Amino acid sequence: MTPTPPQEMPPIKLAFILDEKVVDIIHTDERFAAIWLSNPVVVDVTPEEGQEIQVHLNDGYVDGQFVHSTEESAP
Repeated sequence: MTPTPPQEMPPIKLAFILDEKVVDIIHTDERFAAIWLSNPVVVDVTPEEGQEIQVHLNDGYVDGQFVHSTEESAP
């Protein structure tokens, strides 16, 4: 059996720091690194058991609520 060659790691390394300590390091691509480095809001959208995720790309996030891209947001 031929050994599998090691996969090349993505080019960017990001360190996650909480309470002045490095708690994790990830390897990622430029796009995902740019998202992380732009000070995003991170929200847990894990669905309850038996439900589907109700958040989609391009949905808005206003006043702590998701606004689906097909809905109109109130002024």
